[in-house]
Amino acid sequence: MVGIFVNGEYFTTYFPNDDIFATVFDGKWTLEKLYEYMTNFAIDTDGDGGMTAVDAAGKPNDVFGFVFENMWTMSSVCYGAGIKLTTASGSKNVLNFQTAENEAIYAELCKVLQNDHCVRVTYGDPIKNKTCLFTTETIDRMESWRELEFEYYTLPLPKYSEEQDYCTPHYDGVPIVGVDAVISPDRYEEIGVVMEALGAAGKKYLTPAYFDTALQAKFARNEGTMRCLSIIRATAWCDFGFAWCQPIDGIDTTVGDAAFTGVGSMSSLYAVSGAKYEKLISDLYVKLTKLQKADAAK
Repeated sequence: MVGIFVNGEYFTTYFPNDDIFATVFDGKWTLEKLYEYMTNFAIDTDGDGGMTAVDAAGKPNDVFGFVFENMWTMSSVCYGAGIKLTTASGSKNVLNFQTAENEAIYAELCKVLQNDHCVRVTYGDPIKNKTCLFTTETIDRMESWRELEFEYYTLPLPKYSEEQDYCTPHYDGVPIVGVDAVISPDRYEEIGVVMEALGAAGKKYLTPAYFDTALQAKFARNEGTMRCLSIIRATAWCDFGFAWCQPIDGIDTTVGDAAFTGVGSMSSLYAVSGAKYEKLISDLYVKLTKLQKADAAK
């Protein structure tokens, strides 16, 4: 799961009268609020009058309002804001790019991601390097920040509007678990049962245990972060396109990449990639239907 992380030292210095946790708990943590903070923050570390993410040697340099490393964690911000890749249509799921809601959210994402205060970096760990006010990262990254000597906060992903609920895309980098082709077909059912049981046990026992005994008990440094972790866990979500992103040619990173690089709208994105994704979804359903029929015939 992915969250937003905040350098608490910077935040309290630049926004001393604001309580960002109160903003979250009041349901007002939105893309507009993120934009407001990030565009009112910058530290010209080298004093050259300009803002550059790295120096001539490729090392971290100036401090930006919003910094991210990986496009897939950045893409989670898109879906946390309410972008839906697919929607149910009868017994299947179809592309959901060209809706009024998606277009409105996408326009707000473009405003955030194409701003000069937002930058993508490759030097690693903007929180530890103290080169950001906000960054997006998987929540397990908190384990590597245990020794930090400054305060940081963990927040859920921002919403598009205050009326929405918070949403945390449930993605860990390996959404589909496969069985090696050398496994005998007569063991598929047995293996499937075991995998399903492990998945259910993970949801019921492992995830809560990890949140409660590791993230909240060991790594969270303040009550606000502990409450935000509870929100993140309670709002885990996944749609068809997100769950099956890899056989649909990495569709999960498409929206974030497009918004960051300047594709003008969801309709423009559909014009470029829609036919490809529709074909891949259709092919995926053919394969899933064959598996379903083969299972029913046993």
